[in-house]
Amino acid sequence: VLRELFDPNFTVVSSSPSPDLGTTDRWSIPFLPVAGKFTVTIVGEVESTTEPGTILRNLATVDENGITSNRIWEDTLTVIEPVLSLAIDDIPD
Repeated sequence: VLRELFDPNFTVVSSSPSPDLGTTDRWSIPFLPVAGKFTVTIVGEVESTTEPGTILRNLATVDENGITSNRIWEDTLTVIEPVLSLAIDDIPD
């Protein structure tokens, strides 16, 4: 079982595959052979009230038969989106 503890400033928009029915943060992993791979892609948004420079921290754990076998933290630094600006001068001919 893969579980994800999301930072409170992060909102999940979608994931592939979808999480287990009735959850937003748990995926049951099918049987994997040695060196097998299971990928979960999560798309989300940072809350609009989050200040630039805030570090978002998510924790993913993999549990097998109730025993945690792997744990990883993911830290993401938030930044301001670049703003496009344009200036036009009207100079007479």
